[in-house]
Amino acid sequence: MELQEAELRKEVDNLKEEIGEKDSQAKLAESRAKAQEDEIDTLRSTLARAQEDAVSSYKASSEFSSCMHMYGAESMKASLSLTKKWLAEEHPSIDPLGLERFHG
Repeated sequence: MELQEAELRKEVDNLKEEIGEKDSQAKLAESRAKAQEDEIDTLRSTLARAQEDAVSSYKASSEFSSCMHMYGAESMKASLSLTKKWLAEEHPSIDPLGLERFHG
Protein backbone atom coordinates (compact mmCIF):
# COMPACT_ATOMS: atom_id res chain seq x y z
CA MET A 1 0.00 0.00 0.00
CA GLU A 2 2.79 2.40 0.90
CA LEU A 3 4.42 1.68 -2.43
CA GLN A 4 1.24 2.65 -4.23
CA GLU A 5 0.97 5.85 -2.20
CA ALA A 6 4.59 6.73 -2.98
CA GLU A 7 3.99 6.16 -6.67
CA LEU A 8 0.82 8.25 -6.55
CA ARG A 9 2.63 11.06 -4.71
CA LYS A 10 5.41 10.93 -7.27
CA GLU A 11 2.84 11.07 -10.07
CA VAL A 12 1.08 13.99 -8.34
CA ASP A 13 4.41 15.80 -7.98
CA ASN A 14 5.20 15.18 -11.64
CA LEU A 15 1.77 16.46 -12.65
CA LYS A 16 2.19 19.56 -10.46
CA GLU A 17 5.56 20.21 -12.08
CA GLU A 18 4.06 19.73 -15.53
CA ILE A 19 1.20 22.09 -14.64
CA GLY A 20 3.76 24.66 -13.45
CA GLU A 21 5.67 24.38 -16.73
CA LYS A 22 2.47 24.68 -18.76
CA ASP A 23 1.44 27.69 -16.66
CA SER A 24 4.82 29.35 -17.33
CA GLN A 25 4.50 28.63 -21.04
CA ALA A 26 0.98 30.07 -21.07
CA LYS A 27 2.15 33.24 -19.31
CA LEU A 28 5.01 33.61 -21.79
CA ALA A 29 2.64 33.11 -24.73
CA GLU A 30 0.26 35.68 -23.21
CA SER A 31 3.12 38.14 -22.85
CA ARG A 32 4.16 37.64 -26.48
CA ALA A 33 0.57 38.04 -27.66
CA LYS A 34 0.27 41.30 -25.69
CA ALA A 35 3.50 42.59 -27.25
CA GLN A 36 2.20 41.71 -30.72
CA GLU A 37 -1.12 43.44 -30.01
CA ASP A 38 0.76 46.55 -28.91
CA GLU A 39 2.84 46.47 -32.09
CA ILE A 40 -0.30 46.05 -34.21
CA ASP A 41 -1.93 49.01 -32.43
CA THR A 42 1.17 51.12 -33.10
CA LEU A 43 1.16 50.15 -36.78
CA ARG A 44 -2.56 50.92 -37.08
CA SER A 45 -1.99 54.33 -35.52
CA THR A 46 0.91 55.02 -37.87
CA LEU A 47 -1.16 53.94 -40.86
CA ALA A 48 -4.05 56.16 -39.80
CA ARG A 49 -1.72 59.18 -39.66
CA ALA A 50 0.19 58.31 -42.85
CA GLN A 51 -2.19 59.97 -45.31
CA GLU A 52 -2.48 63.12 -43.22
CA ASP A 53 1.30 63.26 -42.80
CA ALA A 54 1.86 62.74 -46.54
CA VAL A 55 -0.57 65.55 -47.42
CA SER A 56 1.01 67.90 -44.88
CA SER A 57 4.47 67.06 -46.15
CA TYR A 58 3.47 67.67 -49.78
CA LYS A 59 1.77 70.96 -48.93
CA ALA A 60 4.98 72.10 -47.23
CA SER A 61 7.09 71.17 -50.26
CA SER A 62 8.44 73.56 -52.87
CA GLU A 63 6.80 71.41 -55.57
CA PHE A 64 3.35 72.15 -54.15
CA SER A 65 4.18 75.84 -53.78
CA SER A 66 5.38 75.99 -57.38
CA CYS A 67 2.23 74.24 -58.64
CA MET A 68 0.01 76.62 -56.69
CA HIS A 69 1.82 79.67 -58.08
CA MET A 70 1.55 78.31 -61.61
CA TYR A 71 -2.14 77.55 -61.10
CA GLY A 72 -2.67 81.06 -59.72
CA ALA A 73 -0.95 82.64 -62.72
CA GLU A 74 -2.96 80.54 -65.18
CA SER A 75 -6.18 81.37 -63.34
CA MET A 76 -5.36 85.07 -63.46
CA LYS A 77 -4.67 84.89 -67.22
CA ALA A 78 -7.94 83.05 -67.82
CA SER A 79 -9.82 85.54 -65.65
CA LEU A 80 -8.39 88.53 -67.53
CA SER A 81 -9.14 86.90 -70.87
CA LEU A 82 -12.72 86.19 -69.84
CA THR A 83 -13.14 89.73 -68.52
CA LYS A 84 -11.76 91.14 -71.77
CA LYS A 85 -14.23 89.05 -73.82
CA TRP A 86 -17.12 90.03 -71.57
CA LEU A 87 -16.25 93.72 -71.82
CA ALA A 88 -15.97 93.45 -75.61
CA GLU A 89 -19.45 91.89 -75.80
CA GLU A 90 -21.17 93.99 -73.16
CA HIS A 91 -19.40 97.29 -73.83
CA PRO A 92 -18.31 97.35 -77.48
CA SER A 93 -17.49 101.05 -77.23
CA ILE A 94 -14.45 100.30 -75.06
CA ASP A 95 -11.29 100.14 -77.15
CA PRO A 96 -10.14 96.49 -76.98
CA LEU A 97 -6.57 97.48 -77.78
CA GLY A 98 -6.54 99.56 -74.63
CA LEU A 99 -7.11 96.37 -72.64
CA GLU A 100 -3.96 94.77 -74.01
CA ARG A 101 -1.91 96.45 -71.33
CA PHE A 102 -3.70 94.20 -68.79
CA HIS A 103 -3.24 90.99 -70.74
CA GLY A 104 -0.80 90.40 -73.55
